[in-house]
Amino acid sequence: MKRPILYVLIPFILGIVSSPVFRAAPSCIFFLSILLFAAALLSSRNNILSHLLLYTAVLLFGIFYLQNSLILPADHISRFTSDRPMKAFLEGVISDDPVTGLTIYNKVKTDFVLNADSVKTGDEWHKSRGLVDVSLYTPIKEPLHFGQRIIMEGMIKKPVGINNPGLFDYERYLAIKDIYAVFNVNEGGAVEIVSDNVYNRFKAEAYSIRNWMRVVIDRRFEAPYSGFIKAIMILSTKDLTSEVL
Repeated sequence: MKRPILYVLIPFILGIVSSPVFRAAPSCIFFLSILLFAAALLSSRNNILSHLLLYTAVLLFGIFYLQNSLILPADHISRFTSDRPMKAFLEGVISDDPVTGLTIYNKVKTDFVLNADSVKTGDEWHKSRGLVDVSLYTPIKEPLHFGQRIIMEGMIKKPVGINNPGLFDYERYLAIKDIYAVFNVNEGGAVEIVSDNVYNRFKAEAYSIRNWMRVVIDRRFEAPYSGFIKAIMILSTKDLTSEVL
């Protein structure tokens, strides 16, 4: 039984997978794909050549598809970052469940993702958009939770990747989650809650149940078992020891 869709799907997937290797402009790849597709139609009498041109065109279109999806808008928050940390004010809505824990230096740290909509660099505020990986190293008056609108003062920069093969690539990990900026609020930095209005009640309730489960597990089990159970049940890996991880 023939499955013609597979003949098209396989080169398309191969194009997506191999996309990071190609450095050409997406527009050039797209037009080359169209030209090869046209050539495949014109050479339809030569079955082998026509199929070869068609599969190559589909592969190139897979490359174009991924590269085009990675093009960020002009007002994306990553446009306000560089490799070196810059002082900035950031406003947005907390889009996940903030997690608080201790660093290796025994300092309290709170991590969450912010859906940013405004950034201030220098003396001027700019409209922006995009997700930001936030780390708070400063004490806050009240616990943060999903859906809060906040303003923070800290340092913004691009994520830093690791070039050594085999090591964890933090930059790539964040890019997979569509995050292209990190923001650190050091001790003494300002964090102000602007609004407590939650825009997604269903998601807020889900995080509330998740936090309740975290508390129950911590009460019933000792470390390292509590950390392992939380990782399995609620995908919370903060309390995993390096051995268990």
